Parts: sequence; C-alpha cells; structure tokens
Amino acid sequence: MNSKPLAVILAVLVLIAIVLVFAGQDAAQLRARETLLRDLNVLKPPYRVQLNGRDTTEPAAIVAALRAVTTVPAHHSGPDRPFLLDISDGQYNVLVTLAEDSQRPDEFWVFRTPPKSSPASLGQEVGRITDPNLRRYLAGR
Repeated sequence: MNSKPLAVILAVLVLIAIVLVFAGQDAAQLRARETLLRDLNVLKPPYRVQLNGRDTTEPAAIVAALRAVTTVPAHHSGPDRPFLLDISDGQYNVLVTLAEDSQRPDEFWVFRTPPKSSPASLGQEVGRITDPNLRRYLAGR
C-alpha cells in the first residue's frame, strides 16, 4: 500500500480543520460584536460609565468609541492590563472588558464580559478600538 496518498489526504484534512477553526473564531467574534452594538444601541443618554467601579467623566465619548469597535488585522501584540467597564442608562447595563494593546498605545482590545465571569476571564473577543483620545477619556482609572 502506498502511504503517499494517505499522507496527502491527512494533510488536506488537517488544513481544512485549521481553516474551520479560524472561520469559527471569526464568526463568533462577529456575533459578539453585533450583540455588543445592539446592546449599546438600547442604552439611552445620559450614560453612566464606571471603570473598575469608578465613574468616568466622559461617558458619551467612551460609548461612542465602543460603537466604533471593528476587526483589526492580526499583529504581534496582545491584550494587556484589562479593566472592566459597566455602561448603564439607569434601566439597562452592558459589561465590557477593555485591555490596552501591548504594543500600540491607541489600540484597545474589547471583550464582552459575561455576567458573573471569573476575574481571570476576559470574555468573548469583540474586536478592537483604535482611538487616540480613548486613553484620555479613561484617565484616572
């Protein structure tokens, strides 16, 4: 029996599995982003945004930045120094974890924080925000 065709078949199957895993991750991220944007659109101003339990001074600007979340091409960095945002309008609230990018100072990773999640869990990745002003809006955390 010739093992060459079997090796080719196995290589193709592994490649297909890898593609499916990445496609699944992209689809999950897209669904999480759509859910976050839908939930943010339910909120009505004036907003209250708490960062690690402390009120922020620019809640509308932070919500606007969150609405600009998008997919950013992969690069050699990762989420660093995560913090919790609790966004509310008195009736609804949305929990989001932001993390600074380890290399790009104007980029923040956005994660959908499930209720009652463990502190070690960042949640489902939603995308990234690239905003040169966001760090200033979050100042004082």
